[in-house]
Amino acid sequence: MIAFLNGTIEFIDMDHCIINVNNVGYKVYLPVSTRDEIGMIGSTVKLYTYMNVREDAMELYGFKTTEELEFFKILLSVSGIGPRGGLKILSSISATEFKRAIREENLSVLTSISGVGKKTAQRLILELKDKIGAYPLPELTGDGRVIGGTELEADACAALVALGYTQSEVSETIRYVKKELGDKLDKLDPSSLVQYMLKVISTHK
Repeated sequence: MIAFLNGTIEFIDMDHCIINVNNVGYKVYLPVSTRDEIGMIGSTVKLYTYMNVREDAMELYGFKTTEELEFFKILLSVSGIGPRGGLKILSSISATEFKRAIREENLSVLTSISGVGKKTAQRLILELKDKIGAYPLPELTGDGRVIGGTELEADACAALVALGYTQSEVSETIRYVKKELGDKLDKLDPSSLVQYMLKVISTHK
């Protein structure tokens, strides 16, 4: 299993790139969100990967953050959603918008995603509501600002829920981390916050 790749970008296309790792070229399929952030040809990049093994091929899917990777895995848990379908969803809507649409059972938002019809949207809601709704997202104003919380905290907690931790474990951990770090918490990126929370959970078991 390839957990991540760290190398030089040799080629970039609409849905994939080729990364040179120790003179071996890896073709990695990407969502638009990752493709737009990895830089230009010649740049060094680290991608967290998911390997899809089929009878006739092995495909790598790459993501800029572990949170995006975990969200991708959640999408794959839905019957009828394969890796390419998961990429389409990630390329069409932000994770926060998607989670909110699932929680609110907003069919119009979900069916606006390329390749998602009404039946697929209903299946997404049915199979993901408990997983995604386990940790409430913060309320947003019309211009996207967060009321009474941060998207950083919400996304990190959602990632831990997706990894199998209970709501009580996650809630207790984020409260502890907020108290311990204070203003320093906002300076972390999502991946660092998830890793910090995992360390806290491991230490206090």
